[in-house]
Amino acid sequence: MKSEYDIDNLASLYKALGNPNRLRIYNYLLRTSKPENVTNLEKALEIKQSHLSQSLNILNSIGLVVRERDGSRVNYSINKEFLQEFNTFNKNFFKKQGIA
Repeated sequence: MKSEYDIDNLASLYKALGNPNRLRIYNYLLRTSKPENVTNLEKALEIKQSHLSQSLNILNSIGLVVRERDGSRVNYSINKEFLQEFNTFNKNFFKKQGIA
C-alpha cells in the first residue's frame, strides 16, 4: 500500500470490511496465531462454506489475507505486511484530517 493510495482501491477495501461475514472472518484471523483452513473457519464462525469461500476470495483479492496451500487444503492468514501498511496509512490519513 502506498501513502498515495488509490481512493477507488481504498473504497473497495473498506467496502469489503463493511460486510459482516468478512469482518468476522478478518477479526477471527487477526486473533489466531496460526493459519486456518475453511473447515476450521466454518466450525468456528458458523458461516456456510460457500459464503466463507466467497468472502475469503474477496479478502485475498484485496490483499487483507494470504492463502497458502498445504497438500489438499488451503490455509488463510492475515497479510501482516499489508496490515502494517494499512494501519500506517489510516493513522496518517486521520491525522491529516485532524481526527487522530
